[in-house]
Amino acid sequence: MRIAAELGTQFFRANGTDAVSVRASFDDFIAGLRGVQESDVVEDVCHRVVSAVDAELADGSFLRRYRGKRLLRSIYAALPLVNVSYERFCYTLARRAREDGPTMDALNKTFDQLDEVVDGQLKALLAIAADDGGEVVGPADLTRQIGGG
Repeated sequence: MRIAAELGTQFFRANGTDAVSVRASFDDFIAGLRGVQESDVVEDVCHRVVSAVDAELADGSFLRRYRGKRLLRSIYAALPLVNVSYERFCYTLARRAREDGPTMDALNKTFDQLDEVVDGQLKALLAIAADDGGEVVGPADLTRQIGGG
């Protein structure tokens, strides 16, 4: 999805007044796409996107940035929304959060509190595992083991 966003969407609009000129406009459009395909643009975009994702995984920001998807799906399922798709619900909420600072602050505080609760529960479970002779790992190690950083 990130690569698609970087490359953008291309639309063909037929130009011309007869079949020959319409075909010519189609050929010009295809030639432009081939130019992008054969240039270094695709490789550059793919490299940039992969590097960005790797950096987010390495510094742990990926988990923070995408931590709410499961919660959003649960909230959506609990709401009596009629004729509102999950995607529309998420896009509307994201747009509102981006445009309205207090909404974004409230969402971040909510997720921070959830993180604290989960971290506390994880520490308790790790302590129980240690008492039972299990291997003790910290939350950061566990996050790394499950692919978070």
